[in-house]
Amino acid sequence: MTAPTPQSVPVHRVGTLALLVDLPDLATAMAWHAALSADPLPGQTEVGAAAGTVLVRFSSPTHAASARHILPGFTPGRTTLPDPREVTVDVVYDGEDLDGLATGLGMSTAALVDLHSSTTWVAAFGGFAPGFTYCVPQGDPRLPEIPRHRSPRTTVPAGSVALAGEFSAVYPRTSPGGWQLIGTTTTPFWDAASAHPALLSPGDLVRYRPVTPRAANDAVGNARDAAVLENIGGLALTALVDTVVVVTGAEAPVSVHRRPGTTHPGRPVPQGTPVLLTPGTQLTVGPATRGLRSYVGVRGGVVTAPVLGSASTDLLSGLGPAPLTPGDLVHAGRPSGTVAPVAASPRTDGVLRVVPGPRDDWFPGGVRALTATRWTVSPASNRVGIRLAGDRPVVRDRDGELPSEGMVPGSVQVPPDGLPVLFLRDHAVTGGYPVIATVVPGDLDAAAQLAPGSTVTFRAVDPDPGTTDRIPQEKP
Repeated sequence: MTAPTPQSVPVHRVGTLALLVDLPDLATAMAWHAALSADPLPGQTEVGAAAGTVLVRFSSPTHAASARHILPGFTPGRTTLPDPREVTVDVVYDGEDLDGLATGLGMSTAALVDLHSSTTWVAAFGGFAPGFTYCVPQGDPRLPEIPRHRSPRTTVPAGSVALAGEFSAVYPRTSPGGWQLIGTTTTPFWDAASAHPALLSPGDLVRYRPVTPRAANDAVGNARDAAVLENIGGLALTALVDTVVVVTGAEAPVSVHRRPGTTHPGRPVPQGTPVLLTPGTQLTVGPATRGLRSYVGVRGGVVTAPVLGSASTDLLSGLGPAPLTPGDLVHAGRPSGTVAPVAASPRTDGVLRVVPGPRDDWFPGGVRALTATRWTVSPASNRVGIRLAGDRPVVRDRDGELPSEGMVPGSVQVPPDGLPVLFLRDHAVTGGYPVIATVVPGDLDAAAQLAPGSTVTFRAVDPDPGTTDRIPQEKP
């Protein structure tokens, strides 16, 4: 296993029971770690890799002293490692350092998110805290060296997704830290009760998948795909058994009434805060004062018969469970999971980022025909799409019909009247009008909260990694 080499490596004492080996790079450190893990030295009790070093611990000073003469000329041989696992981590890209870091790197926020999520990362080594795993890009680095904060934060929330140096990692528990925070995840990275407490092992492949926040489910400890109640205009729910609920989404007055039907105003409840409803207690959600859609999460999730894997009512196709009507019973499932703090209300600033195309070449000036106008949301809007009105309709510069082609949530389609339609979750899968631009996934929740009569503007961004938002804009 050990073979002397012409060029030795520096070996340093770490107390009487450990040795630290300086190595040229991370790849060499991982090779040493793999070799020493597969075939330990006499008396070796533990080996750990870091960015450019390996720390080897021994059971006695005698074994450490002996290894001090072996390690300078050690050459790791070929080691057969188990096939790497592929681990997908769902990330809401809402970190407080995201925008500033993107600006500092000379790219758009959307480009940084795309770069981080499209990179395949390799779990290199653990450290700092149990479950904290340093991951490096597979192949050539696509991100430059990321600077740490000059003064580390005293508290970084558990589940924070962060970047520093050449590494990406997730903070498994609340702790101090100086990394750049770009998002959050509810994926557990450390479980002390498990036979393998750390989620990641060296060599595992990690992919970060962008998702939109599911605040109501997070707040009551449900799985993120658990069904919730969506409402526009207000609703009242009366509990028949002890039930934990939470209201998120649009800003709206929320109250709990002990005796439904009385004129008593009830006890106000902050949005985003779970509340226990005892039998006979009524939860009331009033009309939205900011935003459009409210969401009621129920501990255990709303139980309904899914259609094609979804519990949602699809307005365009007519598939899915029927919308609720007054007097309907709502059943909750068995509780599972742990609760997490959430933001009560969504972003509703009326500015949506779009990527030009795929058919922006159908319009003079390209995407500027869309971004140069302040649009008003029409009352004819629904879950299928948001119909927009404005005093400067988008004009085509070519005749003829476009063969029907695929669309995605966020597609901005322009019919012949020049008034755009922004498609939401219940959109048609194909369409025959040209799509001038597509809203980025991170802004779709904000789009869904646009109420009739509110205004919206579009800002074109370039999603290509390493670029900035250099697409020309015009003020509306």
